[in-house]
Amino acid sequence: MGRVGVRRSDGLEIGSRAKCSVVAPEHGDRGRLVVVELLERLRPVLSAQGRLIVRATLPGTRFSLFRFVEESRLRFKGAKPFWRSKERVLEILGNAGFKVELVKPTAHGREETWFIGVKKNPSHLTEN
Repeated sequence: MGRVGVRRSDGLEIGSRAKCSVVAPEHGDRGRLVVVELLERLRPVLSAQGRLIVRATLPGTRFSLFRFVEESRLRFKGAKPFWRSKERVLEILGNAGFKVELVKPTAHGREETWFIGVKKNPSHLTEN
């Protein structure tokens, strides 16, 4: 198939069969639009056996040094921190045509969480 017009965090071009890492902004509507556009561009070139792997921060109720540093970095740049809930991430992925097969924290007690999904069958795109 075609190529995805996205670059890895190290600037290398991503082919349709390559593994990639994409960092999307975690704040406001701009971040939501970037994620939606990225998923719309990735889905058509992902093979039927391919897996979408997303890592997102799901804020907990306790203090997190990682989250504190990230929020401070964003505020320093003039951006307002915005964190998505697990339900919101699942909704975004589902609306983009992906069925999430696994949701799992990166490690016990961590806020960073893996979401692993596959392309939905075209006849099931409206099903959650």
